Amino acid sequence: MINLNLKSGIVLLLVELSSVLCFGQIATSTSVPYYIDLNGKSHAKVYEIIDGVGHIKYFDEQGIDKFLNIQIYNWKHEKVANYSLAKSYGLNHYEIKMDWLMPDQVYFVEATAENNRRFNLALQGKGHLKNDPPNPQITVNPIQLSCELEAQNSVEYYVSISGGRAPYKAHWFVLDESMSKMLYQPRQEVISKGGKGMMVMIDKSPVYTVLLKVEDACGNEAKSIVKVNCEDGDKVFHSIFVEPVSIPESVTSNIK
Repeated sequence: MINLNLKSGIVLLLVELSSVLCFGQIATSTSVPYYIDLNGKSHAKVYEIIDGVGHIKYFDEQGIDKFLNIQIYNWKHEKVANYSLAKSYGLNHYEIKMDWLMPDQVYFVEATAENNRRFNLALQGKGHLKNDPPNPQITVNPIQLSCELEAQNSVEYYVSISGGRAPYKAHWFVLDESMSKMLYQPRQEVISKGGKGMMVMIDKSPVYTVLLKVEDACGNEAKSIVKVNCEDGDKVFHSIFVEPVSIPESVTSNIK
């Protein structure tokens, strides 16, 4: 889309993690899973188990019992699973397969440790959440415009971003009429949040093409492109035509 301007009680844990997790992103050897802390759990949260794998940590302060026993109940308080996890004194980490969880149903966990000490929390199963790509839009603001080749021109281009996950990397490219040559050095800037972002100013006379590439924090990319043209057949107008055009593969393959 091109804009032409002439002057609660229950909190999902994933909401808290949204600034650091890219939903649907496959874990790599450098990624660290989030562990539900049994010692510091909150009754006001529903902890979400992504793709049937739960990560739990427990700090054993006494080292008396050898096992941490976990029972899981459905909303009818029917027991649906039971785990007996070996533990030792100090901090224990567990990766538990829970692929039997029904999506979006809430379950209740009861863990029992030394001296019959009990820990309770709620959880629900989730598949990979969809990673929506960013949606960049270009706003064109002509400050001074003439279609004469030697005339002074000044046109501002702004980016407005929605969707995806902040922060964003925005890359501006200004190409000639055939989209084979760069008219300016590419410009890059990091945009910390969605909404209206950076601006570039172009003093060239049309015809030229402005290409914007945006990459969000999860690596999703989107491109927007407009062609600025003063010609209509053999006639030249002292006005500007801004139109979205398709992005040739020969152009996008060379712009990284």
